[in-house]
Amino acid sequence: MGAEELEYRSAMRNLDHCIDCGLIRRKRRKEFDRYLDHKNPRVRELAREMLAEDARLRAEWREQRRLEEEMEEQWLADCEAVEDQCKSDDAVVTDPDWVDTEIPF
Repeated sequence: MGAEELEYRSAMRNLDHCIDCGLIRRKRRKEFDRYLDHKNPRVRELAREMLAEDARLRAEWREQRRLEEEMEEQWLADCEAVEDQCKSDDAVVTDPDWVDTEIPF
């Protein structure tokens, strides 16, 4: 194995240590950024690919989070609507025996 290949594999290993679940770890960002300006073009290309994957995953997770927040807001609005409906005068049971006589089980 030549020196260039050894250098590439070593850089690949070091870059891999900067990544967690496809994302660049915050505490390892400075170390990762060094490889974007590496003298070996294969290492620079690998670092750029990893950076692009990090950006793609972060955008995907932000969109997923936005959708979850929208669903949560809708659910809370539905809960408030049900609470408001239950608080109306029409929903109040005035006959205490109704509960025992109307339920079929």
